[in-house]
Amino acid sequence: MIEEKLIGVRDEIRFSKFIHREGSFETPYTLYEISPDYKNLQKIHDFPMLHFIKKAHWWRRGAFIALAHENFLFIVHTSEYRIVKFDVLSGRVERVFNRKYPRLKSGEEKDEKDIYNPVPKQLLPPALDYVFDILWLQVCRDALWVFTSTTKDEGAKMLVDVFAWKESISIASTWSSQPTKRNTGSTTAWSQMIVRFLSPKKIRTPAF
Repeated sequence: MIEEKLIGVRDEIRFSKFIHREGSFETPYTLYEISPDYKNLQKIHDFPMLHFIKKAHWWRRGAFIALAHENFLFIVHTSEYRIVKFDVLSGRVERVFNRKYPRLKSGEEKDEKDIYNPVPKQLLPPALDYVFDILWLQVCRDALWVFTSTTKDEGAKMLVDVFAWKESISIASTWSSQPTKRNTGSTTAWSQMIVRFLSPKKIRTPAF
């Protein structure tokens, strides 16, 4: 719910001609406003998503993350470092957050299972060259926190970039410890953990 609007996102493959095709295609994830009685959908915007389709099965080849805050949605819809700031009220993209990011090889081999979408061998999609750059997002106060695929200490810590989302500028980067299992799904726990981060390392503001 954003500004009293009930909204949702739908993967459109099953409702499109792409369901009968095979190969890699960009297909829409469509943002809709949903009527109060749940009977009608009003289209707001399409976000293209790369899929591999085979025998009426399909697999995302990028991350899809949607985080609501005030009248905005922060959307990731690729495998690369790119976050869309979408104004739900105006129905337009206001800004794109990105920076130069050293991508990490996936380590997948041909005929190995997709690390994100395990499937039967006969339906295996092509191996991914890189892991997804962004794993999830969090907003705390006026900061957008971007949890990336870069880790250290054998995966115990991950690199987090911090943006001032109102001004659309990069302000810091820091290493975070992975949360425990009991608080991984808690927005409150994440917010408290973010506030406790000390002395983030300043980085240059990237060009937008």
